[in-house]
Amino acid sequence: MASDKGSLSYREMKKIFYFVQRDLKMLFTYRIAFVSMFTSLFFGLFNLVLFGAMFGVTELSSLSFYGGNYISFIIIGSIGWGFMWAIAGATSNALRSEMAMGTLEAIMSTPTRIATLVISYTIYGSFFGLLSILVIALAGVALFGTAMLGTLSLATIAIFLMMIIMMAGIGMIFGGLTIWTQNVDQLIGFTQSVTMFFSGVYFPLSVLPSAIRPVAHALPFFYTIEGLRRSLIPDAPDVWFYAGVTLVTALALLAVGYFTLIYGIKKAKCNGSLGYY
Repeated sequence: MASDKGSLSYREMKKIFYFVQRDLKMLFTYRIAFVSMFTSLFFGLFNLVLFGAMFGVTELSSLSFYGGNYISFIIIGSIGWGFMWAIAGATSNALRSEMAMGTLEAIMSTPTRIATLVISYTIYGSFFGLLSILVIALAGVALFGTAMLGTLSLATIAIFLMMIIMMAGIGMIFGGLTIWTQNVDQLIGFTQSVTMFFSGVYFPLSVLPSAIRPVAHALPFFYTIEGLRRSLIPDAPDVWFYAGVTLVTALALLAVGYFTLIYGIKKAKCNGSLGYY
């Protein structure tokens, strides 16, 4: 019995490797699309920085707690936000692609576990997210002389790991809805826009009107981004509080995401829509 379980786990691990290998091959096969994604990321960041430079200052009193430099503030926010949504997007986009290619139904007809698919998509998304971090960090050093990742701490690493868990859950939620309804692109875009506005990605919450500021404290992304910022500030207070909120949220979203994905697949099987998009 123990040997059967061990061989089963080994087979699932091999499947994860092959799924990730397949997705990476597809990523690097379409070189123009690959370069275009990172070029868009670079110019999006560059536009934000140049917009701020138009006012002739880089040190802002509203950012004094974070060191005052708005370029560093924007870059750290971009790193956290880009990493998170690379992971969430990997799961939902991969499931949509599997349906479009007609491979999802074939995979579901094999003994492959749902968790195996999710783990492989999450690893792929994490790889893509790490590439985005590298691009943004190198741009920050080369163009603006900001080396904010030089103050990495144990809390920083812990928060990045919690981001992976949290966004895997969100990716499964959107993935389950994609399989079920096949039309959630606008919902994903809306969610990203609203949560980014309230999460302090590009500006501190102190500049928001006081009437809507409590909305930010009700969103998990705020605690994740704020925790990341504080983890890069030596001796910053309450770092582990924000990390703790992120961990609780991550575990909750992982559970919700898994059951949403299972339910979406079940509904698609009943409707006969699992094999097409």
